[in-house]
Amino acid sequence: SLNISRESIKEAFEPSGAAIAYVDFKRGDEQCFLRVKTPEDAQKSTSYAKDSLKEKLGGGIQLSMVSGEEEKAYWDKILLLKQERKARDDAKNKYAPGRKRKRPNADLKADCSECKKSLPETDFSNRQLSKEEKTCKVCVQAELQRVKLPVAKLTCIICGGVFSSRNKLFQHIRAEGHDAGKSEVSAAAEKKEQAAGGAAAPEKKQKTEAA
Repeated sequence: SLNISRESIKEAFEPSGAAIAYVDFKRGDEQCFLRVKTPEDAQKSTSYAKDSLKEKLGGGIQLSMVSGEEEKAYWDKILLLKQERKARDDAKNKYAPGRKRKRPNADLKADCSECKKSLPETDFSNRQLSKEEKTCKVCVQAELQRVKLPVAKLTCIICGGVFSSRNKLFQHIRAEGHDAGKSEVSAAAEKKEQAAGGAAAPEKKQKTEAA
């Protein structure tokens, strides 16, 4: 294995005059591939390596130009490595926060599970498009219209009247004076008056007996 760095290899080839694009190597590898920009650069780097580079990098190093089937095999390996790296990145970022969602495409169609129509993707929300059984925007809105508020919230607690909307309930409360808070105050005041009246009666009786 070569116990040298990628930077050292690139610096060693600088006197050759070849335009070095990338040094495919990491410390400890058995082989190093030098990528150049043009065939002329490949020739320059190879000639320079044979003449004077072995002394700089150490003995026992064999240098040659990669071509033909050997070059094709190298680039096939690089393509495979890129595909594997992309697959790993896609899997890692699949549920990452902030990832871009696919936008609905008007040229593509999807089937609505409610109305059974085949509609453009723009008729569906992004959330519905991500589901196996999709519901178009029209059917979603129709379902929301069918949902009503609980009857208990639209009932007057004084008279028990039921109303179809909050506005009608509040109009009734104002018109009839059926405010729950006021009724409780009135009931408390009446109870207090009754208690006061009951306490006054014995006092009057005592005065009568004394007389």
